[in-house]
Amino acid sequence: ADKDLSISGDVKLFIPSYQSSQPGHILLRAGETLMLDMTQHFDTNTFSTTPSIDFGGSGTGGAGEMTLKGQNIHILNDTLICGDTKEMRDMPKFTIIADETFKIESENEFSRENISFFSTSGGAGGALHIDSPDIRLNKAMILISNRNEGSGPMVSFTSDHFIMENASSINIVNYDNAKGCKISLLAKDTMVISGRSTSLEIGTYGTQKGGSLRLEANNISVLDGATLSTDTSHEGDGGELYIIA
Repeated sequence: ADKDLSISGDVKLFIPSYQSSQPGHILLRAGETLMLDMTQHFDTNTFSTTPSIDFGGSGTGGAGEMTLKGQNIHILNDTLICGDTKEMRDMPKFTIIADETFKIESENEFSRENISFFSTSGGAGGALHIDSPDIRLNKAMILISNRNEGSGPMVSFTSDHFIMENASSINIVNYDNAKGCKISLLAKDTMVISGRSTSLEIGTYGTQKGGSLRLEANNISVLDGATLSTDTSHEGDGGELYIIA
């Protein structure tokens, strides 16, 4: 779209791949504002959630990709972007580039997943990269989980100002023999992580070395009971936590 692109309501975007087929690439680009305010549905019979956007799949083909580009990018409320993989597939790559502002924000009483990658295979860990001068997470939830000897994903946020608050969470969990992931938060100016239920957590539950969590900014504030954690258990080595101001 030359100006604004808005996708809202009960709309689904799916490009799943199966068996040995090659997955697709979703590109959403707006000249000004890109807004996603879509629904997700929870099935009480199967205890599964149908995502708003799905670029995952099962099979042996390569990993899927998704890219969002715009001046301002807003992921709102129940919008769930999902890249689940199975059967030795690599986890997907998800890139968000916003020239002015990027935010995930919810008006719901409780946080719900907004970005989710779940792998039951032994593939490579994939990547999530968000680049914007102003990044704001408000009741946002990002969950990535990997199992079975795969490598942990790379997660990076690059900004001037980074604010994470109001029960937002970034949780990366690796089980079995999957390697721990790396999370890097870089803000040229200010980084604020606040709220008792706000958390940045890496869990490595297997035999591999724990992941690393790196926060770097001119000014860093961790306030009001926010949690930073690099848990390991079983036979794995401890994780790493770096805070550089």
